[in-house]
Amino acid sequence: MPVILRIAVPGNPLRRYFDYLPPADLDPARAAALAPGCRLRVPFGRRSVVAFLAEVATESPLEPGALKAAAALLDDSPLLTPAVAGLCRWAAAYYQHAPGDVFAAAFSQRLRSGRAPALGAWRLTDRGAGLAEDALARAPRQREALAALRAGDALTDDELTARKAEWTGPRPTIYASGALWKYAQLVGSTRLGAVTHPGAEAETHVYMDL
Repeated sequence: MPVILRIAVPGNPLRRYFDYLPPADLDPARAAALAPGCRLRVPFGRRSVVAFLAEVATESPLEPGALKAAAALLDDSPLLTPAVAGLCRWAAAYYQHAPGDVFAAAFSQRLRSGRAPALGAWRLTDRGAGLAEDALARAPRQREALAALRAGDALTDDELTARKAEWTGPRPTIYASGALWKYAQLVGSTRLGAVTHPGAEAETHVYMDL
């Protein structure tokens, strides 16, 4: 019995699903056991897109020879609960909306792009999301981290580390006069326990540590 994957393909206005064969390297038994809410990469016209499994069927109005195979299965298990996947199908039918866009709305930007789920990842708090663009003007690394999280939805530790290599890094802190100069001479970084420090010339990272 053939396995037909009924896929919701985002980014097109058609109010219908598209039938695909399972990826060539996917075991037929595993393909038959897939549940709605998994992501697959599929060919669509001249593009390769991340799409969403809506149903596993055994029949298609198209001849098997006319069906394309999905390129890859991106998830070992569905990322949507059965209730949410069912809600997406219902909403697409009830509101007569393109199912690909309805399913896409249930996934984060990160998942829609085809990236792996970010478990234990860094995300913005509500306060962080509401910060003004110039709120971290004197903390360049924090500012760039904020921009990366706003653009990418979430970042794992490894992704954040990789991005740090491209960031400008802390500027040398100039202690010119007054109490700040005295503090820099007498007390070291809080990261090192605020111990007595040899002088301001070595205090180039204090404002970042604090």
